[in-house]
Amino acid sequence: SVRRSVIQGPVPTAVMEESMFEYLQKHCGLHAEYAVAEIVPTMTDQRMMEEAGMQKNQLLLLLHQVHYDRHRVPLIYSMDYFNPELFKFRVNRMK
Repeated sequence: SVRRSVIQGPVPTAVMEESMFEYLQKHCGLHAEYAVAEIVPTMTDQRMMEEAGMQKNQLLLLLHQVHYDRHRVPLIYSMDYFNPELFKFRVNRMK
């Protein structure tokens, strides 16, 4: 999700020619510098089973992310679900 107030003009229903990050930088002057993510194991709910055809009690990894600009202003909030049988994550921790 992106705050409506940062998008000038009509809200696009799809961004086809570029990535979302390129679109926000080019058309809105927003540049995400970094993101903070939380990886949470979770199970499918009724909506996921109905809309995505997933099985009951299927394990998923929920990636909660907030992308920030260089001034630490939050720009983008997302919740993405990943099947751990298809995706793996590597965490790079630095001092």
